[in-house]
Amino acid sequence: MPQKILIIQTAFIGDALLSIPLLKNLNKYYPNAELSYLCRAGIGEFLEQLKLVKTVHEIKKQDSKSRKLVMQKLKSQIWDWIICPHESVRSQFICHSLKAKRKTSYKKFWGAFTFDELIERPLDLPEALRTLALLQNSQPDIKKLLSDYRGQKDSIREIEFTMSEQLLDLTGLKNNLHTNLVRKFRPIPSSVSMEIARFTQLRSQSHQMRLALSSERVGGILKLAKNRKIFVLAPGSVWETKIWRREYFREVCKNLAQRHFVVLIGGPPERELCSDLLEGLENVYNAAGETSLWESAEILACSDQVLTNDSGAMHLASLSSANVLSIFGPTVLEQGYRPWNDFAQSIESSMYCRPCGKHGAKKCPLSHHACMKLISPNQVLELIDPKG
Repeated sequence: MPQKILIIQTAFIGDALLSIPLLKNLNKYYPNAELSYLCRAGIGEFLEQLKLVKTVHEIKKQDSKSRKLVMQKLKSQIWDWIICPHESVRSQFICHSLKAKRKTSYKKFWGAFTFDELIERPLDLPEALRTLALLQNSQPDIKKLLSDYRGQKDSIREIEFTMSEQLLDLTGLKNNLHTNLVRKFRPIPSSVSMEIARFTQLRSQSHQMRLALSSERVGGILKLAKNRKIFVLAPGSVWETKIWRREYFREVCKNLAQRHFVVLIGGPPERELCSDLLEGLENVYNAAGETSLWESAEILACSDQVLTNDSGAMHLASLSSANVLSIFGPTVLEQGYRPWNDFAQSIESSMYCRPCGKHGAKKCPLSHHACMKLISPNQVLELIDPKG
């Protein structure tokens, strides 16, 4: 039985969160093992707070001195098992330099130089299950779970959008009636959920109990809501093209604030964007850049409805199974990064040019960004606040 296990995932926060089912199952199958996790700087404290791993090592990719110190710590140990869900060349080099009795990753032609166990990455499955597939040789029941999931289907319905003459010219399309797709996802097996008990318990409480159980900063924000419903908007993304139109977010925010309390969340880079959205509005609070990941997860757990782009906030909301509507533009759900949440749905355009990349881009390659322009504020409001 492995006693010292290292997981290497140095991608963005969303990727780290999607490894939670993997961590949960490692704890289940190997309860006496010491789990360590190598991640991108800024994520480690949150992973420690989740109590799914014993030790976290943060790596600053652009800081050679910091990177060297972390590698010295990792190299000083002999690992029983290294599991690497991250496919980057940098992560492959890290694995190659470490001593371990067993190293597991996805099948790549260069992988045999580093890993002694290579698993075919199941691209037809969501990312949360792809990472879990790395355990399938050790735990055969996981293969059945993956097969059962494949046997179910998402529920998809179409809604129409009438394109303006300007958009018709920009896209080169001839028919002004365009189709958007709303997806309700198939159920998630409880053994592979991303739910964290601390957040799901908070979600189940009354407003007064949430004030008592949440952190001080979040409690202060919740008090402002009084008896109104709480809508959380996460309008940012690392990738510019994955951001739904600012003027659309503004329109939704303005509409919701007339009846509900709205909280805007995000990291420090989204602070200015969120400030623009709430300018001149009442019943809106800008928490972007003010809250830690843990506090943001608490806010999401206390929400009545969440609206996000395809971003880390979408995955953070899954820790409490918050009601989420995710907007997908340049990326598509077939790439595997669906919100891993039984109370989530998504809306996306059926534009011919999607996807235009794995992560999105800084600018639309065709200069029209129609994938986001064709999802209207009215369609979104109908999905998140139908009685409004």
